[in-house]
Amino acid sequence: LYGNQQAVWTGDFIISVMIGCLSKINEPRVTARIASSMQNLVKGAYRPVGVSAAVRPHFKRYILKSFYKTASLFASAMECVAILADLPPALVSACYLFGVHFGLEFQIRDDMLDVEMDVEGSSGSLGKPKGTDLLNGQATAPFLFACDDDPSLLSLVERGFKGEGDAEMALEALQRNGKALQRAKLLVGYHASKAIGCLLQLPDCDARQALIDLTSSYAARTS
Repeated sequence: LYGNQQAVWTGDFIISVMIGCLSKINEPRVTARIASSMQNLVKGAYRPVGVSAAVRPHFKRYILKSFYKTASLFASAMECVAILADLPPALVSACYLFGVHFGLEFQIRDDMLDVEMDVEGSSGSLGKPKGTDLLNGQATAPFLFACDDDPSLLSLVERGFKGEGDAEMALEALQRNGKALQRAKLLVGYHASKAIGCLLQLPDCDARQALIDLTSSYAARTS
């Protein structure tokens, strides 16, 4: 809505507020985790999916990129809260892993929404044109699943969808492939299930149930 520059400034402001809060907490483990998550964010933003003649290496890079730029942030936030709550190590680990799986669920579902309008006629909206990820040269889960069925599509990934009509060709391939989005949906469900499993290790309370409900609702979100 406001452009990349405004988004960067907003992010810088939020980080400055966060650093101020960290200075008052005086918990080295939390400071280290937040610093690590900021490093991961940059790694994810600039990590290419890569060039390969096979789908599997691309998919591994995609998951790693999704961890760095999305899942690691949720994981770090959950871990920091668990540390500050003085939870035992096993529950700190459960909170961290919840963040990992919830973050991957969130990212993969977001990537599905990027193409669903064109493929399924969905009325959902991300506030950006459909197919934006492809136009930006990003190979995401739905398209990589389509590549699994038709390896010739990997040529689009290898050139970063920079050829004339590449993004449109990719969307058409997704329209022809009835299984790619369904496989991505199953992957979302897998990570949602793993995330809820992590939450079930925590004591039963309203907060735990709220996170379970949030995890379930994000798996089916339309915007």
